[in-house]
Amino acid sequence: MTLYPLGHTTLDDLQQIAESLVPRVAPEFGVARNVNGIEVRPLGIDKGSGARRIAERLAIPLHAMAGMGDSDPT
Repeated sequence: MTLYPLGHTTLDDLQQIAESLVPRVAPEFGVARNVNGIEVRPLGIDKGSGARRIAERLAIPLHAMAGMGDSDPT
């Protein structure tokens, strides 16, 4: 899930709130910042783990794959 700041809330504010709440209510999830929002996702799950899983299931070497993200890196 990606959280986006609204109104006068800044990305820093939103990150601080998420980092204080998520470990208490959903300890199996982590908080990560991207360019425009705060991502809340299961620990150990990211684009890299997804690419490795796809490569394994399709028997394609990871170095033979290419990818494209939907936002700029931070």
